Parts: sequence; structure tokens; C-alpha cells
Amino acid sequence: MNNTSILIVNGGKDPEEGKWLTLYLEKLYKFTDPTKFNLIVWNNNVVDENITFLKSRYSFDLLEPIPNDKMFHPHAVPLQRLFNYATIKYKSEAIILMDSDAFPVKTGWFEELTEAVKSGKYVLAGIWRDELKGAIQPYIHPSCMCFSTQFARNNNLILDFYGINTETKKHDTLSYFTEKAIELNGKLYKLNRSNKNNFHRLMGGIYGDYVYHHGAGSRDDISFWDEIPNPQKRRINRAINTNASKLLFQNFESYINWLKGDDVSNDLYSIITLDQQKSEIETKKNKSINLIRRIKSAAARTTDKQKDNPQKSDTDFFNNMQGMPTENDFTKLRKPAGCEYSLPDIVGLGVPKAGTSLWFDNLLSHPHIVPHRFYDQNRETSKELHFFTHLGHHPINEGQKEIYKKCFLKQDGVLCAEFSTIYFSNLMSLNNLLNTVKKETIFVLILRNPIDRYISHINHVMSNRAKGLGLNDKDRLDRFYKYSVIPESIYYSLYSNSLEYLLSRVDKNKIYIDTYENFRTDPEKSYRDFIDFIGVRQYYIGKYHLDIDYKKPKNVQNYIIEKPTSEERVIIAENFRSDVSRLKSILPDLKLDSWDF
Repeated sequence: MNNTSILIVNGGKDPEEGKWLTLYLEKLYKFTDPTKFNLIVWNNNVVDENITFLKSRYSFDLLEPIPNDKMFHPHAVPLQRLFNYATIKYKSEAIILMDSDAFPVKTGWFEELTEAVKSGKYVLAGIWRDELKGAIQPYIHPSCMCFSTQFARNNNLILDFYGINTETKKHDTLSYFTEKAIELNGKLYKLNRSNKNNFHRLMGGIYGDYVYHHGAGSRDDISFWDEIPNPQKRRINRAINTNASKLLFQNFESYINWLKGDDVSNDLYSIITLDQQKSEIETKKNKSINLIRRIKSAAARTTDKQKDNPQKSDTDFFNNMQGMPTENDFTKLRKPAGCEYSLPDIVGLGVPKAGTSLWFDNLLSHPHIVPHRFYDQNRETSKELHFFTHLGHHPINEGQKEIYKKCFLKQDGVLCAEFSTIYFSNLMSLNNLLNTVKKETIFVLILRNPIDRYISHINHVMSNRAKGLGLNDKDRLDRFYKYSVIPESIYYSLYSNSLEYLLSRVDKNKIYIDTYENFRTDPEKSYRDFIDFIGVRQYYIGKYHLDIDYKKPKNVQNYIIEKPTSEERVIIAENFRSDVSRLKSILPDLKLDSWDF
């Protein structure tokens, strides 16, 4: 089996004595021929400058999180991103997954695992995790797991899926790979725990005499499947973890040899004894209490400073309503390693006041769909770049196209998206957009009963823009309402002309159309229909999967205007009756049963 990639996710808490990734790389390159693999590292610790030094010293590809990316799990989702990268860039035929706290301790480990899979005799090879078999079925653990890409693809296996937990069946990271192998009657090549001495039944293990796995190395809150979690047990686990980490970084050779069966040396004895562990527990407990007090005190001081000197977030310095981003704006944004600029894969076109903020928020719950770079989930309108709105009737130039492209970042297997609600009704903006994006781009249109949309639009403008314009005088506010707001509200509720233009420029199979009413009635179906439409993977809902609150409030505003009576709705409907009739003829399959026309 040629072209093997080793994938590792680095992140979490490092020991006081050193850094997991540093130790991992040192041991990997000591006990492995670097010409036999591609190493690809995902680094969640983006503020750790040590990664720059490590990359200059060792040979590996580096990927980092995209800002505002709502990954539902910081380990599983990056593993899938790394798999995409390895199979696309390197055409990798074999994959080895490792943790930053799991590394070889003996030459030959790589050949042992890859040959087992290459021979076709084994489906999976790696660390056999059976220490917790009283609570979870034993499985090949991703701290060191080797498999062929063909096995994953042929069985539709992904690395950011955990399996569904039930009362009788539990799943850990990628344990369902083992389940699939057993289901197919495939053989497992197991590196069994080979310790002669044990610091802990799971933490600090050597497997097959080849690979050390620290276990929970980067976690603070440590509990195991077969334990009833309680504060005292967690403190004991943390103390054991801390001591084992200290041994690794300060007495590596002595510690590893002791695990393999050597007598304990003098420099290890005081750390290994139970009395010392108990002392460590109490010391750590007291340190933790003091640390929490200091953190709370510092947080209070920071809050006070922010009140005096409010700081803008990375996404606040660009106001999408005031202008287009400039080259200077991008100098203030960090470009993560492994990301490329990209024109968007998904663009929402409209319409305003049709639930698009919640729709877009739900969309971003998918682990491989990311927003534009200026998105801020705490700001309702930040989904809208309004890039093409600022061009007016001027055609877009090549420089502006490059700026628009820099508004998006992506990695292999990731889709990037924006949703600017007024592009649909503004044919000048729509034309410039269509002249910029790639031919594969998917366009989204969410329509709403034009009467309800009209009323909501009036309320929105009078609640927001009117105040921003300082129209406090009753007469001026009244003129603004009659001569600006009402015509605008009617205009954005007319759909057929823009739709006909869009269909004349874009293949219908690249346009997804839904209604606000359908979306609100069955939001989960609406979400899944779109995921199917764009051809990306569906994910289960629940723990370690998509956590979408379809009913959560989003962009909710109180009505400051009176809602129309039944008689008034009939009068309003006359503005839209012929347009709705034309819309139905253009889209005969679109469900508009709830629209009162």
C-alpha cells in the first residue's frame, strides 16, 4: 500500500512540562521513516506560536479552523477535513489516525500496521481499546488506527460520525468503524495493551510494544465510560494524568521502560507512589480553587476595562451596510493555514422578512458549510455582505471580483456561503453577482406570502431605519411612511419578474426555492431537503451530531404598527394578485396553499 497519510488533531490542554505535539513529532520522526508517509496536522490551538517553529523543523501539512465555523465537535469534524485533504491532495490509499498524546516508542510500528492492511488480511489495524469493556464494546481506537481509503469509501464511512448511543450500546470516537468491520466479517489486527506495570488501567498504556497512548492527555475533565462521574473521582483522574505527563516529559526513558516491566528507578518512585498521588490531588485542588479566584477577579477587571474602552470584534470593523470591504480590511483578518480564498458555493438571494436569518443559521449547523469571513453569529444582519448592492448600476471590475473572492475561505470538502436578501429584487446587483460567481454556485430563494411580507417589511423599516434617520417629527415620519416605506414594501413582495430573469440566466437545478410557510411548518424537513439538494451528507441529530434548535427565536421584533384586518388584507392583496398568478405559472410545483389568493 503506497501513499499513506498520518492524520492528527492537535488541541486542548498541554501539560505544564511541555507540549503534546512537540513530543509527538519528536517520537514519530525518531521511530518512523519520513519518506513513507505524509503527515497532516490540524491545529486547534491557533494562538500557540510554537506551531510555526515545529513546522519549520518537521515536514508536515498544516490545517487550522476557519473563523466562525460552527464545528459540532472539535476532534471529529477536523478528522474528516484531514481525510478530505489527504485523499484529494495526496490520493492517499491508506490512512493512519493518531492523537497528539499517542506516539511510537519502537521502530517498525508503521510497517506492522500498514502491511497488515495492505495484505488484505485485515480491515482495521491499531490500538485495541478493551480496558472499558464493561461499559463499551472493545474497538480499534483512533489514537492509532490504520485503514484503507477504499474501506471507508466502499462502506460510506465518515470520520465525524459517532454512531447513535442507546441504553444498551455506546459509541466512542470512530468505534463504529470496528462495528462495520465486524459486520463485514473483516479481521482486526489488534495492538493489545502490553504493559507489565501500570500507572492506571487506561491512562499510560503501551500497545503491542509499539505505541504509547497517554489517554485523555489534553483533557481537564476526565471520566470514563464505566465510571459514575463525581468530583472526587475526576480529581483522582486528573492527578494521575498530571503525574503520568510529568513522567513522560521529565523521565521519558525510565517511565517507558518501567511500563514495559523494568523495576522502578529512584527518580520515579516518589511520583508513582499512591501517597504522592493523594498529595497531588489535594495540592491540585487548592491550586484550582486559587486559580478560579484569580480568573474571576481578572475577568471582572477586564469587564470594567471594556466598559471604559469598548473593543470591536474582528467582524465589527466592517459595516456591511456602509460599503464594500477593501484590501486593507483583509490585513486585519487572519488567514488560517490550509485555507484558500474561494468564490461562494451557496448564495442566498432573498427575500427580506422571510425567515432567512434563522434559515441561514440552521444551514451553518452543517459541519462542512461555513459563512463568509465577516459573519458574526451574534449580529442578526451579518449574514448579508451586501457586496453587490454598493455597485449600483456600475458593472463589476476584476479588482472588485478579487475582493469578493477574499470574503470567503474554504478547505477541501467544505462549502462556503452567504445570504444577502435584496439581491433577488435588485436586478443590477443580481446581474453583477451572476457575472462573478462560479458556474457551480447554488442559489437560494425563500419566498413568503407577499401580504405578510409587506406588513413585516413596513414594521421592520419603521422600527429601525426610521430611527436611524432621526425622523422624530410626526409629519416627516408620516411622509417617509407613505412615500418611501410603502412603495419599498410592495416592491420587495413582487417575485415573478426577478424569478423569470434568474431562470433565464441560471440552470433551474442550481436554484433552490422554498417558502417561509413551508420552512416554519416543518423546519427539519426544509433543512434536510436543502442538504439533499446540494448533495452533501445528512447528519443525525443528537449528541456529537447536529444540534439544531429549529424553533429558536431569530431576528424577532415587536410590531409597532397595527396588523391589517381581513378587509384590509384583501385591499393589500390587489398589489400582488397578478404577480402571484404569474409565479404559480412559472413554478407550478411550488406549494403555495397557505397564501390567501
